[in-house]
Amino acid sequence: MKANATHNDGEKDQSKSMCPQENEEEISFLHAESSEMSLIWSNLSYTIRERDICGNVRKLNAKYWFKYREKIILHQQNGFLTTGCLMCIIGKSGSGKTTLIEILSGRRNFDAGGDIQILVKAGAVLKCGQINIGYVSQNDHLIEFLTVKESISFASRLKNYDKSSLSHEKSCQELLDQLDLQDCKNVRSSNISGGQRKRLCIAIELVSNPTILLIDEPTSGLDSSSAYQCVRLLKNLTLSKANPKAILVSIHQPSAKTLEEFHKSYILSHDGKCIYFGPNDKLVNYFARFNLRCPQFHNPADYAIEIASADYGEYVIKQMESAQLLQAVQTPTVASKNSDFEKIKLSSVITSMTNHSALAFWLHTKTLIHRSLLTTFRNPALNYLRILVHIFIALVIILLYGSESGSENGCSLFDSGSGVNNLIFENILQKHRNISENLSFLLFSIVFLMLANSTQVLVYPLEARVILKERSNGQVNDYWRFFSFCLICILIAFTGQSLSQAVGALFIHNILAAAFAVPMITLPFVLLCGFFVKADKVNFLLRPTFSISFVRYAYEALLITVYGFGRCDFPYGEQLANNSSESVFQVLNRFSKFMMKLDLNYASARELLVIRSLSK
Repeated sequence: MKANATHNDGEKDQSKSMCPQENEEEISFLHAESSEMSLIWSNLSYTIRERDICGNVRKLNAKYWFKYREKIILHQQNGFLTTGCLMCIIGKSGSGKTTLIEILSGRRNFDAGGDIQILVKAGAVLKCGQINIGYVSQNDHLIEFLTVKESISFASRLKNYDKSSLSHEKSCQELLDQLDLQDCKNVRSSNISGGQRKRLCIAIELVSNPTILLIDEPTSGLDSSSAYQCVRLLKNLTLSKANPKAILVSIHQPSAKTLEEFHKSYILSHDGKCIYFGPNDKLVNYFARFNLRCPQFHNPADYAIEIASADYGEYVIKQMESAQLLQAVQTPTVASKNSDFEKIKLSSVITSMTNHSALAFWLHTKTLIHRSLLTTFRNPALNYLRILVHIFIALVIILLYGSESGSENGCSLFDSGSGVNNLIFENILQKHRNISENLSFLLFSIVFLMLANSTQVLVYPLEARVILKERSNGQVNDYWRFFSFCLICILIAFTGQSLSQAVGALFIHNILAAAFAVPMITLPFVLLCGFFVKADKVNFLLRPTFSISFVRYAYEALLITVYGFGRCDFPYGEQLANNSSESVFQVLNRFSKFMMKLDLNYASARELLVIRSLSK
């Protein structure tokens, strides 16, 4: 508590003097008639539910253990942001600055109460699809292997997919000049300074030419000079005659010089209450109306944070909150007193921003593949590590299975004429063991490729990495069988990547849980692939899992590729549908259809299954 006589002498006795006087100048609330567009939020509140495990577990009754308690993050927020205005949200850590910006940008809307709408002057913007809200998060999400210019260029191609290459280049050059990034345009984003990273993040968002730009703490981690330059640059964007923008910035503790660059301030208390919303030049006088005198040569922003942190008592915060709520009720909105304005829901704007045509899908895919290839080739350490791991695994397989692996063709070991074994019993067992090793290798290839690509769970939602080509073991002489084997391996690698990315998206905020979930989800599919337990011996409760096991389908596809398609002369005169008289192209065509439909041909692997049953 500050040792200030003005605030400590009879706080309760001064309650009347701390209330705003009726003859004082009225605080302007929703006075946006001169602006073409305004983002308005009214009675906005946000509540989260969390489990009070430590408190509930002490109670003897178990019904209290899983109960939730509600925590209010934001209390009845009211405000507006107009075109050509640079406004800052000031408050201590945990006051709800980031939450408010995320709600206004449409990134967080669960359990949010109140109303958020955009008021547009008639004829200024015809459709909500022409309104674009940009959002820059506090963390710098940049691709480290791309240069500054490439980062802006790829962002332009993804967001403005319907424009020409010349337009992308022109937009990129304009942003480099506007945000003072020309000197580092050919430097990778991992090697630029903190201030340049902040400006690059803003430039990436500006490629879509947003009408409203919301930025979460762009000055965090910067020195006072860099922070001032960043805010000054944002102010220039709002003052642009050609395309003025409405910019809302959350800031932790600005200097007095930086605070002067903002047109308005929105101050949040430590418990998420709005205690001031208005011009910066009236901030000190507003505090004086509550007998809070800002010391001379003291930074008004620091003084505001002291008040918001309850250093001068909770009673002051309650009085200021009441004054703001009263002003919001007494001042009518622009739409209610002016029919020239059109109201557009924030949800409608967000929906129009996320809807893309079918053409956008293909153009986005092309751009993402280009970006993924570029970043992969620029990361030699990871590429070398992947190659070394694959070579190491290949050497382990050679040492484990020996040079005899793959020598057995998997055909029947019985004489076609007499049906009696024409080899001694030990030779038959040895051949069965060799075939079993071949089958083990096929299953190992599937599991290895799948687990090798499960690392995608750690890098989601970054761009997909290029999948390394699989190795060969030389057991198949037919070249089309080799390419079919590679195709199946690539498909199972894609499946492993897709599964890992899906799990990564599910646990995007908990990497440890994602890394633990991938093997736990994969293990049942491996156990029920048909190698360890036959299909007819699987419990009926597990048969649905057996039917959807992608490892099973990949394993059976490899069996058919290696041992099927008329490779053996069967002893009982059976002729398989896929005989050796077909051309390689016909076989590959039928195989591709087989992979698409997952319509497995068990007849081609029948003799193999007979041998497997004998070896058990």
